[in-house]
Amino acid sequence: MSPPVDLARIARIRQSQLIALNSLFPFMAVFFLGWAVLGHLIPPPSPSLGGEEMARFLLGSRDRLIACMMLSMMSIAFLMPFSAAIIGQIARIEAEGPRVWTYAALMAAAGNVVSFTFPLMFLGVALFRPDRSPDLVLLASDLGFLPFLGMACPYIAFPICVAIAGLLDTSSEPAFPRWYCWFSIASTIAILPAPMLMFFHDGWFAWNNLFGWWLPFSDVFGWMMVTWWLVRRAINAQAAAAKTEAAA
Repeated sequence: MSPPVDLARIARIRQSQLIALNSLFPFMAVFFLGWAVLGHLIPPPSPSLGGEEMARFLLGSRDRLIACMMLSMMSIAFLMPFSAAIIGQIARIEAEGPRVWTYAALMAAAGNVVSFTFPLMFLGVALFRPDRSPDLVLLASDLGFLPFLGMACPYIAFPICVAIAGLLDTSSEPAFPRWYCWFSIASTIAILPAPMLMFFHDGWFAWNNLFGWWLPFSDVFGWMMVTWWLVRRAINAQAAAAKTEAAA
């Protein structure tokens, strides 16, 4: 009677992991609905705007942008289980040992949540009082837009943890193939120029231009999609192997 019980447990574990992993799609959908559709913030307003101009941009569409910030913050709830599904694969690789890269990835994932949440809250502060001084609106908007991509450390650390764990994996069917590990390292290199946006009000490194916005933005979401595909494949392969072992 034990094999059916084992097979049911294997199916539950697989389903649980896939639900967490597929949280990527509601995260992307809710974030894009808020940030792009409601907020019209792709790309963000130029950092060269003065206080009056930034206040006019933000407060001229205040209700719509408040809804944008609310939806964008709500999307972060879906980012957490997606990250956990990836960390689960690292934990499998480090099943024997102190699991240092599992914990490092966990801290980086938590840092990503903070890197998303607090900039959005500061932008919410900029929108909260329509009678606030334009200079204070500009200050609050700087506290939002600057760290949104400028605080790149957690974004860099998470793919690096995944890549190192993958390179240390000696199994015959690794969850993270070698090519993907090098792809993850290259992905982090593409984000490295992002903190330079703190030096520039215009040009390629500004927060609304190539190295401050377009490259990091496309790089992060591209890495997420490739990672989703590989982790999904690994979860299904592990479930199939467990079923074969249970039936033997």
